[in-house]
Amino acid sequence: MRERMAAYHGALVVERNGQQRIVKEGDAYNASFLPDATPAADPVPTSPKQALRSGSLVFDLIVLGGTAFAGYEIWHRAIESDSAPQH
Repeated sequence: MRERMAAYHGALVVERNGQQRIVKEGDAYNASFLPDATPAADPVPTSPKQALRSGSLVFDLIVLGGTAFAGYEIWHRAIESDSAPQH
């Protein structure tokens, strides 16, 4: 994968496999990134306790709950009749 890197404000430090390159302000370079042979550490929590500690599960539940509640309110108001029943 080829990418173009540019430093617009200040210097940019690029580090890979212990090698460090500095892109000075105003300079730009083309770079090739090769995939690692070894996969990176899995950032996904492996247990519910880890997910709760990280806060991502709590955030996801709040967003999901809020979206579900808003969807229910919209659906409920859309199907509610404006007319009164006859006696």
